[in-house]
Amino acid sequence: MTSAPAFLSRQKLQLLGVGAAGVVIAGAFAQDPAAYLCIAIPAMLPLFLWLRAEARGMPVLPIICSLLFVYYAVPILRHEINFADSDDIFAAAVTVAAFLGASSLACWPFYLHMPRRSPDYGRIFASDRPLMQLALIGIACGIAYHLAVISGSLDWLGASTGLVRSLAVTLASIACYLVGYARASRQLSGIAWALALSGVLLLIILAWTNLLLSGGLIYSAAALLGYVITTKRIPWFAVGMIFASLAVLQAGKYEVRDQYWSIESSSLKDGSLAQVPAMMADWLTAGFEAILSTGKESRSDFLERASLLHMVLLVQRETPDFLPYLGGKTYALLPSMMMPRFLAEDKTISQAGLNLLSVYYGLQLQESTANTTIGWGLIAEGYANFGLWGVIVVGAIFGALCGAITRFSAGAAANSLPMFVAIPATLALMDVEADFSYLVVTLGQAVVATILLVGPFTFLHRPSAYLRRPREPDRRPAEDISLAE
Repeated sequence: MTSAPAFLSRQKLQLLGVGAAGVVIAGAFAQDPAAYLCIAIPAMLPLFLWLRAEARGMPVLPIICSLLFVYYAVPILRHEINFADSDDIFAAAVTVAAFLGASSLACWPFYLHMPRRSPDYGRIFASDRPLMQLALIGIACGIAYHLAVISGSLDWLGASTGLVRSLAVTLASIACYLVGYARASRQLSGIAWALALSGVLLLIILAWTNLLLSGGLIYSAAALLGYVITTKRIPWFAVGMIFASLAVLQAGKYEVRDQYWSIESSSLKDGSLAQVPAMMADWLTAGFEAILSTGKESRSDFLERASLLHMVLLVQRETPDFLPYLGGKTYALLPSMMMPRFLAEDKTISQAGLNLLSVYYGLQLQESTANTTIGWGLIAEGYANFGLWGVIVVGAIFGALCGAITRFSAGAAANSLPMFVAIPATLALMDVEADFSYLVVTLGQAVVATILLVGPFTFLHRPSAYLRRPREPDRRPAEDISLAE
């Protein structure tokens, strides 16, 4: 690195070095230090590659690799893999490292010679003031959508419900990102900040009323991204509050689902707005009781739940000695998933690949997949299909996709279509428990929804901004001007 990015002062560089050293030193206390380091070191590589590229563009792969560190390295650090011997754990770690290494190598070329773009690159509005209006509209639409879902008011849409959901969630995610950006740039303060924060919190709570944590987590992550990208620092207090909330809700979700979920499907028995306050209160109560109760310790640990290493261990133990490789069967489902449901009501469901893996490896019966989906992740899926080479190829494709998004957003301001596309795309790829087909489908939906929602503003507002801009004076030397005339 010839020079450090401007936002990385000497103190921040030292903290970054201390953090990296701490991650490495922690390996001495891991269940298998070699296996832990085999994952931890490659997981940090994308961050340093991005910093070497002057930290330009959305850090898609560094963000996702930090999640992969939690899902694959932390279980070894916490001594949670008690059902496998050291050789199996190390073999699984090598498989994860192969994915991380392939992703980093495929992403790295996109970081080279980052383009120096104009401040007007992709800009939609002439100023940031309309962004606040867009944020308010997005939050209002998101709240209205979730209220309609709870009350059952969208049932009449039938197969078009998925389209409405994609548009509403994408717009709400962009709005949360803009709130984080506005707070970081000091455009929101006082009463305006209190109202915006209340709207985001209400949006998160309503997203959790289906008793699934992913919806609220998307909105939280969007707001954090808006703040972090603008200030180049992490709001540790907000991160801590989100983590604590997830820990409590994770601990109590089993009991509250047993109480409020329908047996036939993963949905509320009697969806109504009236039951939301009592349901959320029961959820919090169950969560605190589970955390405080030693008898429910195995179900109350949020970090224990965030683990995919056992899936890699399962696949490597069974394949190909007992079960043959799938040979790409989960990937072959993608074309049928890409068809919009309002055009083909009998299209393959987005979780079909995950369900296929669960049934194939004996974790579920076909009947149980209707109301429960087990996360596998790209690494276990790649190995189940083609072995280690499948993991490497999928890792390379994933890394190239992340690098393309980073390069597309490099030099783009918050007030730009590239950044609006990069935010939902990053949030979609952060679902590390999903399989490849599901990620591609959700990524495509997010990008298309963003272009449909925000794209028209590019053509409606951008030209007027240029027309109002005064023409720059000709700075050529006088003799050049006379010769040209």
